[in-house]
Amino acid sequence: MSSLLERLSDRFSSLEQQTKGSIAKRKKSFEAFRSMQFPTTQDEEWKYTPLSTILQHDYQINTPKAREVDVKTFDPETKGNGAALVVINGILDDNASRLPQGVHLQRQTQEEEIFHHTANAFKYLNHSLATAPIRIRIDAHVQLNYPLEIQFIHTENTDTFYNTRVEIEVGENSEVTFVEHHKNRSKNYTLSNYCCDVSVGAGAQWTHYKVQQDTEQSYLIDQTHASQGRDSTTKFITLSTGHKFIRNNLYVSLRGQNALCNMYGLSHIDGDQLVDHHTCVHHLVPNCESLELYKGGFSGNAHGVFNGKVLVAKDAQKTSGFQQNNNILLSPDARIYSKPQLEIFADDVRCSHGCTTGQMDEDALFYLKSRGIGSSEAKKMLLRAFFQDVLSKVSISEIRQSLEKKIC
Repeated sequence: MSSLLERLSDRFSSLEQQTKGSIAKRKKSFEAFRSMQFPTTQDEEWKYTPLSTILQHDYQINTPKAREVDVKTFDPETKGNGAALVVINGILDDNASRLPQGVHLQRQTQEEEIFHHTANAFKYLNHSLATAPIRIRIDAHVQLNYPLEIQFIHTENTDTFYNTRVEIEVGENSEVTFVEHHKNRSKNYTLSNYCCDVSVGAGAQWTHYKVQQDTEQSYLIDQTHASQGRDSTTKFITLSTGHKFIRNNLYVSLRGQNALCNMYGLSHIDGDQLVDHHTCVHHLVPNCESLELYKGGFSGNAHGVFNGKVLVAKDAQKTSGFQQNNNILLSPDARIYSKPQLEIFADDVRCSHGCTTGQMDEDALFYLKSRGIGSSEAKKMLLRAFFQDVLSKVSISEIRQSLEKKIC
């Protein structure tokens, strides 16, 4: 790990020398990272998610630059209108990207401050090394009838550590569906430290899919921070069935009255895969609502973590918050650690949380088999039923069908 820290330091030193103008804020972030370093299982937030395995590889630190890559196979997977952003080895490919009317890319004009209230070692590292952030601005009153996709394509022929960042501004009263895909097209290991910051304007409706189905050589640290204005609605749908290692940090701040936040998660993993969901909804003003539903199915030696928090500020009266995590262990060696939390400083709220963990219902299996259904098909039927209330929220048919194939 020490050699990785040295390579990260060398990369930042090189960035300092190459960058014109001040990078004081980046330097401040990198110094904060060096002070904190990578978290260990001694840190409460990483207690069940060891990083030693994913940090042991001999990563090269990605330096975003244009490359000649065949983009014919990078067509949007949701088939709609072909609206897509394609990021190849850390840099946006303008030739392969297509944006609809009312959606704009903005170039960086000044060095920006990190969101310190949600900062951690990976956030600081991303802020200091993500040299080509993608900034998307969506005009007010834009209604897209098809998804806007972003595809992160990795093709490097060495083990590579990526730091990529996307910043999105959603205009008032707009309605947009956004889909993220991470794709490792090489046979080498990739560690992607990805940050996405979303600002949702008043009255806007934002649906955000995270489709996490990459290869066994892929590790993902995904940090998404969203801020909602008044009367806005968000829906975050995180679908984790691939990758070797996934850590999702999803933080949402409700800053305008009558805002609604929905979070749905589905994890279905086996072998030695690990998926860790950390969520936080921060109710800052009155009359807002949040709903979280995460479900996980774990086979083999798979390892799951759910740590969800609903935080209600003193002035956030009339808050409604619901949080539920349900898990099913499909093998003796699978594990799940679940910790739903409420922190409430207001006195006029309706909040609840809960979690369940169990095995497949033997009585239900016996009933199906007694009706002539084979054991394997009976288990698939029960698993499909277990995930159904999350699957029903997936309105994009291509994504839902792909999920159903993996589950069943």
